[in-house]
Amino acid sequence: MKNVKAWIAVLLVAAVASYIVFAMAMTQEELKAYKQDATPVDWNTVSTDPGKVLKVRMLMAVSGEPDSWMERFFEERFNLEIEPVFLGPAAYQYAKPLMMAGGDIPDLLLEPDPIMVQRDAYHGFLLTIPPEVILKHAPSYANAVNADDPIGWLYGNWN
Repeated sequence: MKNVKAWIAVLLVAAVASYIVFAMAMTQEELKAYKQDATPVDWNTVSTDPGKVLKVRMLMAVSGEPDSWMERFFEERFNLEIEPVFLGPAAYQYAKPLMMAGGDIPDLLLEPDPIMVQRDAYHGFLLTIPPEVILKHAPSYANAVNADDPIGWLYGNWN
């Protein structure tokens, strides 16, 4: 008798859980409405003005070559002009803090270690760029990020 009651309880819990999952699932129409409500921007109409180029300095802790195919890809895709600054691993560890302390702070940092990201945040070198600024100055990038996820801009928040 106890075994039957246990099975009935398990089946009841499974039925309730299944109902909750299916009741909470969005239909395609609801998902489309959610995406439209989540962002006030029609991403199909967003494009980059080819006459405007955003110039950025990027500090990287890797050895590399200027004008690499990846740099050209990002420059062409997002209408950027990237000035790469390459530092080897030892130079990155010792020269980067001196550069930053001296006020030579690049626009972008490619950090090889999460500890360095924490240090950058602690010293105030990291900031969250508001979505409105990204939309204004890098609309193609904003369109790429938001193509599949209307709240994709949240992924860039570090705090």
